[in-house]
Amino acid sequence: MEILHVGVITNVPVDGEAYNDGLKVHLTDPENHPFKYEFLRFEDGSPLHKRIQTEPHIAIKVDSIEEEVSKVTEILSEEMDCGGGMFIRFADIDGFIFEFTEFRN
Repeated sequence: MEILHVGVITNVPVDGEAYNDGLKVHLTDPENHPFKYEFLRFEDGSPLHKRIQTEPHIAIKVDSIEEEVSKVTEILSEEMDCGGGMFIRFADIDGFIFEFTEFRN
């Protein structure tokens, strides 16, 4: 398992954030932070689960999102295509949010 980033919720603008209109969230590139933080600032009306909007998460690289979701406590999102062969899905494992990240060719 490889940890890709830590998702940190904020309510203030952060330098370098980009906007995702479909998810109504401003987010930063974790590659630009020394501890791989991805700052997320949600707008009202975001379609993502309320827990994703209010709690931190850990993103991990997985071989198969489908295999991993069979082990979770609760699924918090549908699978999302982020482009470039990257797919993600959020889930709860023992009270903490994980973002499963799968890279497909």
